Amino acid sequence: MIAGQRTSGPASLKVRVSLALPKHLRDKTREITKVHTPAAEQGNGHATELLQQVCDEADAAGLTLVLWPRPYGDDIALSQAQLQAWYARFGFRVIQPAPVLMARAPGLYTRLAPVTAACEALHG
Repeated sequence: MIAGQRTSGPASLKVRVSLALPKHLRDKTREITKVHTPAAEQGNGHATELLQQVCDEADAAGLTLVLWPRPYGDDIALSQAQLQAWYARFGFRVIQPAPVLMARAPGLYTRLAPVTAACEALHG
């Protein structure tokens, strides 16, 4: 998985090797940063499509994704809690509470999707 800027329509994000991680984890992990969609385009699914593409690419490469769910940009529409919930839809889970760090194991979403759907059906 190549590091760098990604776009889908007006949405953008960066994928990078995280120097904050120990060296032995860097080959199998990528960090997502600066997820952004301009205010006028928010809610149209552009960032969702982009993040799904990146997750699919990471799954194919067997990479874990990490991110800090912080609002980014001048036209912020979601709180940190709302961002965490949005990232959770893609299989990201909180692995550090303060500051919040989330991670997504390769293929985790596809393995969790049937369980998540069953739980949602039970608890509506």
